Amino acid sequence: NVYVSDRRSVYLPVVRSALYEVFQAFDFADPSVLTGQRQSTTVAPQALFMMNSEFVSQKTRHMAERLLAEESATDADRVRRLWRDAFGRDALGPGTGTDEIEPSLSFLDDYESRWRKALPNKSDEARLRAWQSLCRAVISSNEFVFVE
Repeated sequence: NVYVSDRRSVYLPVVRSALYEVFQAFDFADPSVLTGQRQSTTVAPQALFMMNSEFVSQKTRHMAERLLAEESATDADRVRRLWRDAFGRDALGPGTGTDEIEPSLSFLDDYESRWRKALPNKSDEARLRAWQSLCRAVISSNEFVFVE
């Protein structure tokens, strides 16, 4: 498959008869027609793609694995790293100074406890899935999707 790649879309070939699903969700111009300026929209399929696609699932799992591989880091350190990697800023609300670490840790605790019930005897998998869910929430946020 021509679209099995971790490269940015600018480096991928365009096959007019088989557009990559992310292209379709995010306003990729029709490759059969000359387009001077791309339309910009914000629609539900874009959010659904970020929440449900296999591509995003794979990437967020990889993000979570990378964060959890830092054995000497605390969970708060991992949240800080996630914010730095995703947003290029500290884990404080933009312009508010509101700490985003505590709500993230609370989310992780709640989500991990739910996964532990669903996956008894698989605590490592439950922890990984909780972190994957936080990563997915972060990259599905408007701040990640839209650069201002």
